[in-house]
Amino acid sequence: MNRRLKCRIERLHPHARVAYTDRAKNVVNDSAEWNLTREEQRDLFRRVAHVLDAQQQSSSAFRVMFAYLRLFEAEDGALATTETDARRCVFLAIKAVDVINFAELVDLPAIKQLTKKHEKVFSLLNLLAQATAQEFKSKLGEFKSLMENEGLTEHELLIKKSYVQICTLNTQVTNFTFAELAQLLNVSPIP
Repeated sequence: MNRRLKCRIERLHPHARVAYTDRAKNVVNDSAEWNLTREEQRDLFRRVAHVLDAQQQSSSAFRVMFAYLRLFEAEDGALATTETDARRCVFLAIKAVDVINFAELVDLPAIKQLTKKHEKVFSLLNLLAQATAQEFKSKLGEFKSLMENEGLTEHELLIKKSYVQICTLNTQVTNFTFAELAQLLNVSPIP
């Protein structure tokens, strides 16, 4: 993040900081009316996402970072510059309580490039998006050092995967037995 910007924000009165954060959360929608070039949008979204991330606003930081990364196409020459931000976006999505659509994230060109230098990060994301809860739990140990580096626990990831699994249930079936749900979510059934 831009150090000067971070210092300015930290020096703000706490009430001003809250107001700034609230405005920052809405920057994607608000900026639609500002006639910004694609480069100006990229710069703005990236800076705001970093500020929100520094303030531990995972959900808002993810939304802004995701909007930033959507501004890059697969053939975009500047795509390689997004690698660090793409990696961070994956972890913001995992930490954000209101993000469960990981398949949409996997499809972004900026995220796809992680398969080169950050294969483990992309694999974890792909596992969240596509694996069953049982497969996820059995493979989670492969990501132990990555989880430790990002401050994630196995419990947090298993709960996140359970939410993803619940949201992908067949909506044609409305009355699941507990045994069926227990199997889908990889939890122990009640005896």
